[in-house]
Amino acid sequence: MKCNVCNHHFSYGEKLKLVWRMTFNNEIQCPDCKKTYYISQKSLSVSYLILLAAQFILLMTINLLDVSVGGLFLITALMLVIIVFTFPFLIKIVNEPDGLLERQFQEMENKKKMGQR
Repeated sequence: MKCNVCNHHFSYGEKLKLVWRMTFNNEIQCPDCKKTYYISQKSLSVSYLILLAAQFILLMTINLLDVSVGGLFLITALMLVIIVFTFPFLIKIVNEPDGLLERQFQEMENKKKMGQR
């Protein structure tokens, strides 16, 4: 994705750093012009769904196969590496917060502003 203001391209490395330092509001700033962007709630949901599926697969592997402790650590480490390094490909950056709560807060703010006029 590119910045709408200065056309800065958000690199894989910048998205990878974003995964590690997610804040409550999931904001990212363009390093050139400082415009604020947000992580799409849909892409965040898909990422969490993948994490949940990976945990399920790990639990099924442990229960169905006779896996040693060393094998368990190896499988866990491999899954963790794959998930962490694929997250930046799944993240979509949008101009405005797109979650349900954000829309409700925006509507409340707009009603409040209309009432003050």
